[in-house]
Amino acid sequence: MQVPNWVSMRANLVLLAIAVAFADAVCLLVAALFGRPEVIGAPAVRIVALGSAVVIALIVKRTARRAFDAAESTRHLTWTVCASEPLIADECRHDWLVQLHLELNDGMRQRRAHAKG
Repeated sequence: MQVPNWVSMRANLVLLAIAVAFADAVCLLVAALFGRPEVIGAPAVRIVALGSAVVIALIVKRTARRAFDAAESTRHLTWTVCASEPLIADECRHDWLVQLHLELNDGMRQRRAHAKG
């Protein structure tokens, strides 16, 4: 497996782990608010939490893609001469989402380098 694939795999796993933690926290909060903390371990609640985590991860990935496209169209994202490293402008409002998209799709950097070279 190539190194860029490891970066992409790690970024996707971290995003999913954060989404699972967020979804679990919301489920725990809802269960505590209704006074039923024992339902947290129920299979239906776990399935809902996992499904919510997947939806959260997909929404974040879609938002990151839109931020990336916006940064490219407004020229806040440029590629170096060798096209291997992107440069994100300081004026970019959602630079962290652009960086997230680049890490989630690290193989894109290699494709772009081959397309220009």
